[in-house]
Amino acid sequence: MLGFGKKKAKQSGDNDASITEEKEDISGEETKSSSKKGKKGGKSKGLFTKKKIFLLIILVMLGTGGYFGYTVFMGPKDGQVRYVKTELGHVGLPQEMLKFTFSQIPDLYLAMVNFNSEMVVFDHEIDRIQAVGEKYPDQQKIAEKEKKVWEKSRNSLVKEFSKIEKPIKEMYVLYQVNPEQGTAQVAQKGEELLKTAQTALATAREQTQKLKQDEAAAPEGFFPGLIYKLKKKFL
Repeated sequence: MLGFGKKKAKQSGDNDASITEEKEDISGEETKSSSKKGKKGGKSKGLFTKKKIFLLIILVMLGTGGYFGYTVFMGPKDGQVRYVKTELGHVGLPQEMLKFTFSQIPDLYLAMVNFNSEMVVFDHEIDRIQAVGEKYPDQQKIAEKEKKVWEKSRNSLVKEFSKIEKPIKEMYVLYQVNPEQGTAQVAQKGEELLKTAQTALATAREQTQKLKQDEAAAPEGFFPGLIYKLKKKFL
């Protein structure tokens, strides 16, 4: 009886050991499988990083565009268009004067926004030409000659808009002191200032338009055009 019990216990021990070995084998195979999947996952992650970034940018731009569209075009309940604070780095007017221009001469405010955009184009192109000249110093004269052309047009645009900023400051202060006289001055000078701004922008665009030919190939519509530009930049 005792011998039989020992034999049975031994068999049970062997079976347990066999089961343990099988578990270890299965566990080892699972670890190898997980390792292979991890490697594949790493490659996939690398492949799809740009697409994820692109999709994230699209979602952010859609959200921002929706908010901007709501705040600007929907406006408050009285139907008036709401001013949205915008940083115009090349315009030397504080926010309260920009807001004043927006409310009193909206087309002139739009011209200042466009002026800021054109200045960004000029600065970018001047920096690009300078970088080419630095890369090929033995041919720097070519770069310097072209750079001067762009700088001349840029300085001319700045000069014209500086003529606009001073009257806006005067109108704003006068409006704060005497709203009636300020409104009269806006009516008197507003159209002339707008004409000066539009003429200066038209001249500048004759120079910058050639840099925008590639953008002309973009599909029509705000969001299709935006997606086209982002795909071109990130993919």
